[in-house]
Amino acid sequence: MIPYRARTALLVGLLAIASPESASAAADPSLELPLRELHARALALSDADLHSETLPLFRELAGRMPSNASAHLALGMACFSASSEMELRSGSIRFVVPSSQERSRMLREALVEMRRSLELAPNVQERNTARIWIARTWLLVGYPGEALAELSLARAQAPEDPRLDSEIARATLRLRLATTPKR
Repeated sequence: MIPYRARTALLVGLLAIASPESASAAADPSLELPLRELHARALALSDADLHSETLPLFRELAGRMPSNASAHLALGMACFSASSEMELRSGSIRFVVPSSQERSRMLREALVEMRRSLELAPNVQERNTARIWIARTWLLVGYPGEALAELSLARAQAPEDPRLDSEIARATLRLRLATTPKR
């Protein structure tokens, strides 16, 4: 599930598609309404925790707005969430995406899209948001060292960013657990 704060950031970032100043709207005003509808449908599905169903919508948004950092981050976050989405079926809890290879592909796509967002981000706060999601993805796949490296870069850019404290603590704990010999 995409946390409320992250959804709010996505909403603010992607609302640029509704503004007349938007590069997409300026290039072709006929795209304005379909992009808004696409965005609204993707957010509604995300709010309903139907992340696998949001993927085609977020992919289309990112494709239509290739230089919008928020669109790429939204796609990366949707891939991240869909890769671990669970459902209750026939009395047992199962992954919505049953194939481990498909979940791995989603996580690779998440990293690619989050890195693209990082490259396109117009300010430090958006770059750090992308770095936090990249770190979370590294933690999910079992690479706490890479997560800490990403968070260290974020800390260097914005030492006062309060979001980093808990993320660094989580990654540090996971690294300790990964490197502590089992008894």
